[in-house]
Amino acid sequence: GGGKPGEMPDMKESMTMLKQLTDSPMFSEYMSAPTKLEEARQMILSTPMMKSMMSSMPGMTELLDDKDAWVQAMTAAA
Repeated sequence: GGGKPGEMPDMKESMTMLKQLTDSPMFSEYMSAPTKLEEARQMILSTPMMKSMMSSMPGMTELLDDKDAWVQAMTAAA
């Protein structure tokens, strides 16, 4: 991320980073592996900033709380 250590990146910067992540070939490979999806879900749940950002999207809290729904939604999104 950008900014000074300890500062929250702004939403625009976060969304830009998310877009760069989802556009990468590695992301597609990642999305097709259920174990990787679970690792990503756990990482989001254990990172307050990521969890907060994801939870601000409608329906995302439910997905993060349900391992199977998370895998289905992320696979469909990919």
